[in-house]
Amino acid sequence: TNAEQDPEPVRWAVMQGEDRVGTAETEWVKRPDGWAEFRSQLEFKELPFGSTLVPQTGSGGLRWQSSFFVSPDGDLDHFEILVFWGESKPTMTVGGKLEKDIMKVSFRSGSFTHDEQFYYEPRSLIMTSLAPIDKLPNLKVGQTWQHHVMNPILRTTETVRCEVTNEQVITWRGDPVPT
Repeated sequence: TNAEQDPEPVRWAVMQGEDRVGTAETEWVKRPDGWAEFRSQLEFKELPFGSTLVPQTGSGGLRWQSSFFVSPDGDLDHFEILVFWGESKPTMTVGGKLEKDIMKVSFRSGSFTHDEQFYYEPRSLIMTSLAPIDKLPNLKVGQTWQHHVMNPILRTTETVRCEVTNEQVITWRGDPVPT
């Protein structure tokens, strides 16, 4: 990915209907050595989707931090996700490391450990289910791809198929931007 460093993080409001239920912040950081890091943080004061969807292990809200480290050649090298359930220390961690063309992922929560691995297509994207992303460079109509989406809460990794179907102009940070 050819991430350019933004002058400041992108801040998001997380809405459920008309109600603001949380906030998110994302940031691309380009390092002088050519490495890039995509950081995100998401916070819910209370879980808007209720305890029927996810097992809540602590009181209070949810805080989610993730960092994805992209090498100078554009491949994801490793990542870390920390999930906090109203606690000061992570209730759950997810770590991933690329070994040759296999991404090895480990989900950890207390004494529970779940490991997965899958083929990592060079220069492909891996995301979390609760982290917005503000840019995907070099897209064009008709382009298709697959990427992996991790949900640490449900301890799953799914393949998502994407397609660019059209172009439109939106307002981003007060300016018109083609998307």
